[in-house]
Amino acid sequence: MIRRLTHGIYDYPAFSKRFNQQLPPQMDRVALAFARKFQWSIVPDGATALHSLGLDTQVPARFVYLSSGPSRVYDILGRPLAFVHRKTAHTTISDHFAATIVQAIEALGREGIDYAVRTHISRLRSATEFRKIVKDTRSVTAWIHDEIMTIATLAETHEAQT
Repeated sequence: MIRRLTHGIYDYPAFSKRFNQQLPPQMDRVALAFARKFQWSIVPDGATALHSLGLDTQVPARFVYLSSGPSRVYDILGRPLAFVHRKTAHTTISDHFAATIVQAIEALGREGIDYAVRTHISRLRSATEFRKIVKDTRSVTAWIHDEIMTIATLAETHEAQT
């Protein structure tokens, strides 16, 4: 059985036996469906990026994505999904995961990122994938790129230890 989320966007709802009800849609997947439908480049912004990487356990009240398309808010089963038009180097990164890392680091700020955050991110992908991410993010702000290189080095260290 499929569920209509909004005009032209549908999903297969997951059911929770624990709560005995349908689960809400995964907003990242819904946002990616909009991006495919309208051929936008999107990147999760701020709290949305932190949540999608598992750096913040709180679910954002409003999921916000930077987009190459128009600014618009959609109601997805009572939850707002916002797209904010922004054409920057961060929205043109081809790898969605790399762009999410950039936005999360930017949301944390220079003082907000520590060893625990770097370690968490470094365990999300392989060292090979992080080498590609380092290349893909060369055009971002220097301090953010430096953090990504540090995370890539941590990924290589973790991989060597296992």
